[in-house]
Amino acid sequence: MRTPPDEIHTALYRAALGSGVPISLLTALAWAISHYDPRAEVTLPKPDAANAKGRGLFGLSQRACDVLGVTDATDPVQNARAAATLLARLGRGYKWDPQAMTVAFVFGRTATEAYVKARTPYPIEVRRLLEDTLNAQVWFQQRAEPDGRARGKWPLADTQAAKLDNAIEGLAAANAGFAPAQRLVSKWRKWRDKKRKPESVANEGLALKDFWKAYDTAYARAPITDSRTPPPSAFEPDVWGPVAEAVEREIREFLGTPPGWFGQGAAAVGLALLLWSVASLGGRRR
Repeated sequence: MRTPPDEIHTALYRAALGSGVPISLLTALAWAISHYDPRAEVTLPKPDAANAKGRGLFGLSQRACDVLGVTDATDPVQNARAAATLLARLGRGYKWDPQAMTVAFVFGRTATEAYVKARTPYPIEVRRLLEDTLNAQVWFQQRAEPDGRARGKWPLADTQAAKLDNAIEGLAAANAGFAPAQRLVSKWRKWRDKKRKPESVANEGLALKDFWKAYDTAYARAPITDSRTPPPSAFEPDVWGPVAEAVEREIREFLGTPPGWFGQGAAAVGLALLLWSVASLGGRRR
């Protein structure tokens, strides 16, 4: 698995911000379909042969290009934006289920719904592309930094820093002429893009809290707040959050467990200890 070149990543990142489609899904699908080749000639496994042949990052057919106003399918910016638009439409129809979105994108929505209704397995080519995409998405989610790049351990895609990054970048993208948002994103990028050191993780919580407060202020005054700009109340950082995230990450890497396993396991152990304590107290009273 490899990360996209800078030009391709930028196109995918902007398309993700503009559409609300997760950048991990966009990147994974581009990898599975074209391996990030903007000039790729692709044949997707669609029942309609006329729309099966496509070009570019996402193998867009000529019909899709015509409908979405793509004048050059080999332009990664146009191709990514069009693919993100289609995926966003599918997301709204399939409750943002990445599996359903991927299958419908690759196989076509009509064919997908017909197979689901008939309870017929998808063709092997569709299943293979789906597996490649979902595996790649997990890989990117586990390694992505706030802007979606997979260059280091800080921070993973589900961390507080990543959520704040998405919010700040989204606010700036939605309000190009709003000076407070532009100043905030400029300051955030300078801090975010510094080389992260393990010993600094304990101090990151304080910085995140300060940036969150600045986001709260900018959000309250911003002319435009849309799906790219979540309200601050939705993700207020915890000062000790980065420390807990770092500890969980190290334990997961040591044990080879998937994301979320540690928290679920700790909760289960805690519940078991609580029940044992209650049972013990009840026994002593007797």
